[in-house]
Amino acid sequence: MARIKPLLQIGTKVRILNSSEIGVVNEIIDEKVKITFGIIKMTVNIHNLEIVKN
Repeated sequence: MARIKPLLQIGTKVRILNSSEIGVVNEIIDEKVKITFGIIKMTVNIHNLEIVKN
């Protein structure tokens, strides 16, 4: 978490670990992140995310 939290902000493209879908961060609340994958919205623990490089 310490490595991703400073880089994470609204609009950042992220991927859930072991997943191929890319989502966009909508909101960050403590260690929970609200993400949108197309029309699907979900809340994920920050430990389960990785930032997508272009």
